[in-house]
Parts: sequence; structure tokens; C-alpha cells
Amino acid sequence: QLKKQLASVLPRLMAMSNEAKKQGLENTPQYKERVKFNRMQILAQELQQKMQEQAAKVPEADIEKYYKDHPEMFEQASVERVFVPRMKQIEPEKLQDEKEAKAGDQQQKEAAEKAKQEEGEKAMTKLADDLRARAAGGEDFLKLQKEAFEAAGMKIESPTVTLPNIRRSGLPPAHAAVFDLKAGEVSQVISDSGGHYIYKVVSKNEMTVDQAKTEIQGKLQTERMKEEMDKLNNSFKVETNEAYFGPPTAPRPMRPRPGMPPAPGASTPQAQPPAAKPQ
Repeated sequence: QLKKQLASVLPRLMAMSNEAKKQGLENTPQYKERVKFNRMQILAQELQQKMQEQAAKVPEADIEKYYKDHPEMFEQASVERVFVPRMKQIEPEKLQDEKEAKAGDQQQKEAAEKAKQEEGEKAMTKLADDLRARAAGGEDFLKLQKEAFEAAGMKIESPTVTLPNIRRSGLPPAHAAVFDLKAGEVSQVISDSGGHYIYKVVSKNEMTVDQAKTEIQGKLQTERMKEEMDKLNNSFKVETNEAYFGPPTAPRPMRPRPGMPPAPGASTPQAQPPAAKPQ
């Protein structure tokens, strides 16, 4: 497909470039500046491609060393998890008649709703502690998860409790302590802004170096490429001539939208004739 696109464009480029030569456009200062700039771009792209190719040649010894130096990164665990929502779902009450909806009634209603929410949060926190104790006692996690969602008044289907072969990077940072547990152990309740979590480690294993090879190679390639680019960027210093850019321009005043009242203290703008298009 790319060859077909090139074939459709190349004849026109050849004809136009030949005509440009006949007209002497290759001798103009603009042409020479563009050639100079495009040449720098092409050379920069060639250098970047070469650096990427060299960075991709990661020695096997570096891969094995990274694997040995970061064993926690390649630890896997199959876990079960119960999620307890932080708040209960509050059923919206029926709307009052407009005559009864006074300001005082509204404030009382909001205060009552807030108190109900706080009471619900405390109840869900206590429920999470109770479910954790039952989980440590060996109760089924799927059953506990359903109870948690029913208590919270959730109308959606409860989430899956089984998480097979997850890694530390697959959990939120605050939950990574689960990997410090042994198989069969249940975590303490882990709480965040979303809710409460209870984990049980079913089994643990480690990826082999062959399984992790592609991941390690990609990470080391990125690090090697960044190191080379940092070295290149630190090899020069940039100083700009601010006089070239001219004085800073003042921000353009915002015009009010049609139908919007003018700002306080602002005079009503007079209608102006349309400005002529700049040459």
C-alpha cells in the first residue's frame, strides 16, 4: 500500500521539482534554509534510530542481573478479595409538595441525609471488620462479597473475588503489603477513599527469567535510551535572544457572549464596523 502511495505521488514531485529547477528556485535563500533545516531533521532522525537499535541490544548478563536484583517485581500471587463499599446506597425520598418545600425544611433534610450517610459509613466499616474476622475463620469469599453488596444496597452484580497470578504492580501501592503474606493468610482490612478491601493469599510463585525476559529487556532498553538522550541533551546549553521574540503581547480582552450582561463597571461597547482582512 505504501509503494502504491509513493507511485502516485512521485511522478508529480519529479515534474514539479524539474520545473522549479528551470525557474531557478533552488538558488533562492529560502530554498537553502529549508534544505539546511530538513537536513538537520533527517540526521537527527537517523541518530535517534541508531540509538534505539543500540539500546535494544541488551546483553543476556544484564537481563539476568536485573532479574536477580529485583525478585519482588516478578513475584506472582493468586488471591481472593472482598470489596466492601465505603457508604450505603441511600434511596432517594419522594419529593415533597412545592408548598411544603421551605428553606428550613430543606436544611433539615440535608442535615438528616448527612447524618444518615455518616451512620452508613460507620456501619460499613464495622461490617468490613466483621467480614475480615469471618474470612480469617475460613468462610467463603464469594459468600462474604455478596453479603457486603447486599448490606450496601448495591443493585449491581458483585465483583469477582478471584484474582489469579497478579503482581505487585497490578495492585494499588497501599495494597502491595498483601505480597508479604504467606499462602493461606488473610490481610487486615485495607481502607481507602473507595472502600474497604480484604485479601486472602491462595498461592504464590515467581516468574522464571525466561518468562520475564521480554519485560526486562523492554525496561532496560528504555533506560539505556533515556541515558543516551540525557547525555546528549546535557552536552549543549541553550541561550535565547529575547529581542528576537519581541515584546510580550497583552492578553486580548474577553468579549461577553451574546445575551450576557456586561461586567460591573464596564461600559456598554459601541457597535464597530467589521475590520478589513489583513493583506
